[in-house]
Amino acid sequence: MIEIIQANKTYQHKHVLKDFSFSFEAQQAYALLGANGAGKSTLIKSMMGLIRLDDGLIQITSSCAYLPEQPYLPESMTPEQLIAFACNTHGLDTSHVNKLLQEVELKPSAWKQRIAKCSKGMKQRVAIAYVLAGNPDCYILDEPMSGLDVMGRSLVLDIFKRRHQAGAGIIMCSHSVADITKLCQQVLFLVGGELKETLPIQEASLEEADFLESRLKHWYGHEILD
Repeated sequence: MIEIIQANKTYQHKHVLKDFSFSFEAQQAYALLGANGAGKSTLIKSMMGLIRLDDGLIQITSSCAYLPEQPYLPESMTPEQLIAFACNTHGLDTSHVNKLLQEVELKPSAWKQRIAKCSKGMKQRVAIAYVLAGNPDCYILDEPMSGLDVMGRSLVLDIFKRRHQAGAGIIMCSHSVADITKLCQQVLFLVGGELKETLPIQEASLEEADFLESRLKHWYGHEILD
């Protein structure tokens, strides 16, 4: 699906990716875990062609949809107009607009109001509906639960879990170890742009989350993890 070979990127002589190599297989769910500045977002943006590597190679053989941590939405449009545009782009009829907005549980009263007037959580739901419209082979998600309350986080996890069960791959960057255990099958630990360890996720449980937290502490010592 996505193969990364010896990826390197520096900013002001500091490595943000260092000899990173990994093959993300189709229909699998992966999490990128590490402290701020570990290289997670840089890696994701490199996959999407938003950042050019200094050297290395990224080969993508699947269709991908990208949800950034802070998605930009055209604020003069309404959620209904934006999702209609997304559906039209992907050759879907207008019946899918209501289905997608209902799936992310955006209140109908917000469908026709300008996005500029939407709360952060509402905007996040609209952005998720937008990436769902393409029905890609893989969803690349950078902090997908950003701005959502507890119920919203649970909803988003359920949405992408259903997509994954239907055959879509997932590559997710998140600070929430609990969220990772509920959705992903494998965790990649990044430290200073390097891939330090990969571990399978055995189950969605507090014990599994505690174990992953312990591995983070192993790699980061006493550094505070946000």
